[in-house]
Amino acid sequence: MAKFVEVTLVKEVTDGTTEDFEAATSQEGGYTVIGESKGVTRAEFYAASNTMYRPSLVVTIWADEYAGETRAIIDGEVYTVIRTYPVGDKIELTCQQKGADENAFTEFG
Repeated sequence: MAKFVEVTLVKEVTDGTTEDFEAATSQEGGYTVIGESKGVTRAEFYAASNTMYRPSLVVTIWADEYAGETRAIIDGEVYTVIRTYPVGDKIELTCQQKGADENAFTEFG
């Protein structure tokens, strides 16, 4: 069952590397839109597990409100956008809860 939620979209920017040769990142801006949240289907969850991702939820927003942001804050929880899928005038953001398996995101993202 879908529900309407406030989604704060945040773009993460790479600022170079640190002394340990890891990417130094910072967050840029952020704005809030209204989206429709729903659970991840069983088929999508198992298909994603083959790529080491762990999708938590899918949020649908208007396509013109999305500009490639990599983070979404929904109900106080931080998510990583792991996949997008256009659906007419809208776009589905498949999200993984931050910390669920961050190594997978850095290896394949």
